[in-house]
Amino acid sequence: MAVIKEFIDNIFNNPPIDVCLPRAFTVFYRDVGKRVEAYMVEVTYKNDKHKEFTFPVDNDHWKLVSKDRAYKRAMAFYRRQRAKVRAYNRLHRNENSK
Repeated sequence: MAVIKEFIDNIFNNPPIDVCLPRAFTVFYRDVGKRVEAYMVEVTYKNDKHKEFTFPVDNDHWKLVSKDRAYKRAMAFYRRQRAKVRAYNRLHRNENSK
């Protein structure tokens, strides 16, 4: 029965165990120069899968998302994930001490 629970937890309840600070994704254009196109946040999950979340900047079209706004969204996501990582670590620290 424990094997089935671990299998289900690995698929559906896969908590993040590490998160990296947002980093800028830049592109160099000949006419504009170097420009930030998005901010990326990489999250590592318990089953060793890595996922990158992208927070794009709308430079060309309607300019709905500025560079600052995209960075703030990425940082808010980073903080939420970091809180989940801390909660996971706290939970497992308490389980291991028993």
